[in-house]
Amino acid sequence: MFPSAWVGMPMNCTNCEAVIVAKVAAAESVIVPESVRQDQSSEIPTIAPTMTDSVSFQLPSTELISSATRRYQQPRAGRPKWLVPAATLLGVGIGGTNIFTAAFFIREFGMSLAQAGLVTGVSLGIAGLAGTFVGGYLADRFAGARGRSYILLPGIGAGLAGVFFLLAFTQEAWIAAVVFVVAANFATDLKNGTLQAAIQNMSPPHMRATTAAFSMFGITLFGTAAGPLVVGAASDRGAAATFAAGSGAYETICQVKAIAPGMVEACRAASAQGMQTGLVIVSVAYFAAMILFFVAAFLQRTPLSDS
Repeated sequence: MFPSAWVGMPMNCTNCEAVIVAKVAAAESVIVPESVRQDQSSEIPTIAPTMTDSVSFQLPSTELISSATRRYQQPRAGRPKWLVPAATLLGVGIGGTNIFTAAFFIREFGMSLAQAGLVTGVSLGIAGLAGTFVGGYLADRFAGARGRSYILLPGIGAGLAGVFFLLAFTQEAWIAAVVFVVAANFATDLKNGTLQAAIQNMSPPHMRATTAAFSMFGITLFGTAAGPLVVGAASDRGAAATFAAGSGAYETICQVKAIAPGMVEACRAASAQGMQTGLVIVSVAYFAAMILFFVAAFLQRTPLSDS
């Protein structure tokens, strides 16, 4: 007599063994008296155990699951935490120079608001847009296996921007100052696409959005907000120090609605010198950002294929 596991089985089935194993497992879960099991055991063909033993269902081992979990939770070898302070320092420089560049041209070279606005518009708009596309292309072109170019380009751009801004703010001719400001804004915007790509590449898959949020938080709150504050405070102190050399207190003479006719030129010169001092100081933040970007690039050793 055939066992109950064979009941209802078609003659030409292709997965008979799997179905039999499932039925046998279900049958074994039913409590059957010992006497009945002994009577039925003699009627089961000898082929059934062989067919049962030939099919096995093996779950992943605990060690394999633990290894996969550790791999998923392991932080990236590049340590994306370096990108956040680097981006913050870059934001300090950008915030300070972008806000006060127009004021610098007005105080230093006597430009009108329209002329100063044209300079900043060309440098921030056209040159910045060109820097964004050039930075993205170069980073993709030289990414390599580890994608270090996505980190190096913002660092290189920060270093070049620091040099160009220092040159721009120490020129005596306005044409040369404009050229260097345009070049500096081109360099700063090399980071626009590459920095976001670096954050995504270096962050664990489950923390990419959080890391990008922290980066924007640092750039906006601490960077863009601190940059103008540094320039403004240094400008006021520099102007007061310059003016106090021979003409009295800068605050009481120059920072009033109506400046005495004989003090207009002295106040203008002190104001221009103070603004130059503040912009030179904040430009140092670009070099600090460059160093941190280079450190992050050096520590990036994980291939992009493992992202």
